[in-house]
Amino acid sequence: MVSPAYLQKFRDKWNHIIATNTSEKLKKVHTLDGKTQGGTASKQQKANHRASAVDNNGFCIDEVLVNDRSNKITAIPEFLKQLNVKDTIITTDAMGCQKDIVKLIRHNKVDYMLNLKRNQGSL
Repeated sequence: MVSPAYLQKFRDKWNHIIATNTSEKLKKVHTLDGKTQGGTASKQQKANHRASAVDNNGFCIDEVLVNDRSNKITAIPEFLKQLNVKDTIITTDAMGCQKDIVKLIRHNKVDYMLNLKRNQGSL
């Protein structure tokens, strides 16, 4: 019911307000993750997959619809380029454990926590 352009402007203003609030020196946490919407997915209609960035208050600060679960790997770098990640801790699950994603996180000079699954024993 609200236009995507309006929501984009709102998110940009919100990120600016959050970024310029210097009264709190604690690091914020941005969790980058994906979810598959349940419901009436059928052979004719596939389930929706969304990648989102959520802050430590549970507020979704960015979200994108992706074609399938693997596209979360391409959505995470876009979040990192758009979000103000200064003074944050970036977290993601095992799907976010990609060399290019880690390089981008480290390029932003922020702290990060990546979750590994047991099938990545060599790491």
